[in-house]
Amino acid sequence: MLEGCRLYFICVQNKSVKTIPGGLFGRISIDFLGKKKYDARNPNIISILEDMEIIENRGSGIATMIDEMQHHGLKALVFEDIRELCCNIFWNE
Repeated sequence: MLEGCRLYFICVQNKSVKTIPGGLFGRISIDFLGKKKYDARNPNIISILEDMEIIENRGSGIATMIDEMQHHGLKALVFEDIRELCCNIFWNE
């Protein structure tokens, strides 16, 4: 994992790109984003925070983003997992 790196959100004319250092965690692949529950780096903490309703269910935000892009007639959300970096591309057209 890339230590000390931050999440970046870059906007250009026709798209916005979000980069996440560290890539996808665990057994999840791009094909399953938004479709199944994901592994967590610390599952005990995640379970407690979900039970306390401090955080939402893992993965539900991705399904919402995909639905919203489709609802507004925008190109499909693109996910790329490149070694130690995961990118999400949001098209503005």
